Amino acid sequence: LSNSIQDKLYLDVMDLDLKEVSDLFFLETKYHGKANISGYATTPLVNLQFNGEAVVEDFKVNNTEVGVVGFGMNYKSSSDKLMIHGDIFSKNQQTFIFDGYYVTKEEEEAKGSINFDMFFNKTDISFVNEFLSPKLFKKLGAKLNGELKLKGTFNEPVLTGKLNVEDGIINL
Repeated sequence: LSNSIQDKLYLDVMDLDLKEVSDLFFLETKYHGKANISGYATTPLVNLQFNGEAVVEDFKVNNTEVGVVGFGMNYKSSSDKLMIHGDIFSKNQQTFIFDGYYVTKEEEEAKGSINFDMFFNKTDISFVNEFLSPKLFKKLGAKLNGELKLKGTFNEPVLTGKLNVEDGIINL
């Protein structure tokens, strides 16, 4: 790599088995699916830039199906934001979209600030059960429709918007 934008370090990972990664790191939560990841980095000394995309086919958390998960990132150190976007497709329907950024330098916004738009279209949230303590919830499920805006920081998030809940269930 050099100071030339033309020189790029490419990364391509094809058919990464997430179950093997879960097993390798002894994770309690088991992830399943095949990940395909590609991206590049350039000009690390003068204006680090990277761009990457990932798609996970047949993504499951433990045995709960999520669908096809895609996301991407774009960063230029001369700017102050890490741009992030993604979506979920379930049964060939786009059920979730997000788009936003994370502030990496203090300029117009405080360092660590987040700003994301999230769109839900019959988004099945049953996979969230896999991350909840059974002491709190025995079962949580619903399909969500609507829009949310996530601002603030990861430590102090501010969530605004409106969601409609279909087929909601909570067992305590």
